[in-house]
Amino acid sequence: MVYDLRTFTVKSGRFAEYIELHKKVAIPILLQHLGEPVGYWASITGEMNEFVHLWRFDDFADMERQQAALNSDPAWRNYVTNDLGKSEILQRQQSKFLRPIEISG
Repeated sequence: MVYDLRTFTVKSGRFAEYIELHKKVAIPILLQHLGEPVGYWASITGEMNEFVHLWRFDDFADMERQQAALNSDPAWRNYVTNDLGKSEILQRQQSKFLRPIEISG
């Protein structure tokens, strides 16, 4: 297994707007290409206005296949370019790839 931990920092005062946009536009596309996420979270301590989601893949090749399909979808490209890009709602994005180690459950 490999996990993709994504953290998006939303501009102050626009978190609810981002969540609604994500629910309305992004989630249906993500579900089509990546399946169900492990989960979604919002930060409540540390850096504020962070939206975090975690995705599980069989291996790196599986992740690359699914990400390629997502990135080639015109609806996803429109979301990234127009909904996110033109709205300038995000300050920063981070992605960390994680793998379980032998001491995990």
